[in-house]
Amino acid sequence: MFSLRLLVLAGTALALVSDPAAAADGVTATTVTVGQSAAFSGPAAELGKDMRSGIQAYFDQVNRAGGVNGRKLILKSLDDGYEPGPYYLFAVYRKRRALSTRPR
Repeated sequence: MFSLRLLVLAGTALALVSDPAAAADGVTATTVTVGQSAAFSGPAAELGKDMRSGIQAYFDQVNRAGGVNGRKLILKSLDDGYEPGPYYLFAVYRKRRALSTRPR
């Protein structure tokens, strides 16, 4: 019985360390998706747009050079309108689902 437990434990550990990135939300064999929540409307829209442009320019440069460990960087930007307000928790949940690459 002890050796069976040890075998199961060793197999589980091997599976976890063989590709740790595969278990992360937003990471697939070919892409790494990064989420951004910023103001693209409202009083800080220009700031949000400039941040997105800067991030996208850097991601484009990294992708042209082969990506991160061969994975292409993808930016998903979501407009928070510079208003955290009472809908903040729902927005966080919705954004997490939007960024997830796991089947639902």
